Amino acid sequence: MTQLDKIIEIICKGEGTNFDVISEDNRKEENVYCRQLIMYFARTRKLGSFQAIGNIFNKDHATVYCAVNVIKNYIETDRYQRNKIEEYSKKIDDIDRITLLKKQMTKITGELENEMSALERRLINVRLSIDNIMNQINT
Repeated sequence: MTQLDKIIEIICKGEGTNFDVISEDNRKEENVYCRQLIMYFARTRKLGSFQAIGNIFNKDHATVYCAVNVIKNYIETDRYQRNKIEEYSKKIDDIDRITLLKKQMTKITGELENEMSALERRLINVRLSIDNIMNQINT
């Protein structure tokens, strides 16, 4: 799942809708608002150009530019919307942190597995050396 997919999931879930509904070519206020939020977060997190983000919804770059500015205006002028957008931002940040932690854990796990393999090989060599020494003593 990409970062954009996660943003779409968070916004759609928070707004009680789904991607299929908001990607329909209509101007229902609730669908427009969801698209604007997704476009805003995608753009402010540099997930693509205005055109690339617009392509997700079959919109042009100007629509994305306008959407970003609409959400910025909400943040500046509407306390309720600002709080709501900040909550979405926190959720997205949390997902980003979790994703980063998972990547770090995967890397560390791989490193630990390599270390364990190296230690197991050394242990086998030590056991073989002990066996050789014991055989020499017994002969």
